[in-house]
Amino acid sequence: MITTMSDNLHRNIDWDKLNKVLAKEGTIKEELSGELFNLADGISPAYRKNLTTREIQLGFFIAGSTTKETIEDEAVGNIKLTYLESLQKSNIIEFVKPKTTRGDESGNNDIFFHSAEIVFYPNKLMGFLKKDLSSFGQKVDQLAYSEHGIGFLSLNGQKVQIGSDKNINFKLLETLCPFGEEKAMETVFRATTTSRSKHINSNLSPLEKQGVLRMRIKELQDILKKEGVRVTLGFNHKAGTVYLKEKEEGVEGK
Repeated sequence: MITTMSDNLHRNIDWDKLNKVLAKEGTIKEELSGELFNLADGISPAYRKNLTTREIQLGFFIAGSTTKETIEDEAVGNIKLTYLESLQKSNIIEFVKPKTTRGDESGNNDIFFHSAEIVFYPNKLMGFLKKDLSSFGQKVDQLAYSEHGIGFLSLNGQKVQIGSDKNINFKLLETLCPFGEEKAMETVFRATTTSRSKHINSNLSPLEKQGVLRMRIKELQDILKKEGVRVTLGFNHKAGTVYLKEKEEGVEGK
């Protein structure tokens, strides 16, 4: 917890105002979850498996002040830090280091700004927050992520194991997530062509590459179907793109 609140502020707390802030704890955590998700989502997909360091702003307070804003911001900062520390204890975040900076740009040294430096794996954090945000009723796009070499799909709070994060099934999913987002067919084809593939040096036409991708998606479809998730490929022939979409029961993909 943040412990830099002044003695004077402690003595003059308006407990009615403070309790109203504490009653909003769920909303504060929800907003922080969204902020954390966007922070991780802003990292390039190519680097989301790597350990990353970022800073989260928690709030501020003015020493000796008894204003409503001061009390609220201090309480909000405490709630945010406690939430981050709970993520660390659950191994969702690797490390949390609280920081306090004194003084603002105008030279007012009575103002203390709170933040926390966090160290995390973006894929891992996004995978957890996808489920967490779904419990808050927020919609977050489908997410493919890996933990300890195993690939997963997070969908509507559901965690589906795909297999090794090095196999074609997961690479397809990772490249095509989120559902409905068009990707260059050439990019998807190359990302899912291994060095042992017979197509590694083939000069296939766009139509032939479509056929190969339709074959590659079949095993992934079988894995997801067992979990009640039905997907199919969609193609934008004019743009030369491909996308993954959920398939309704009884509707075949085209």
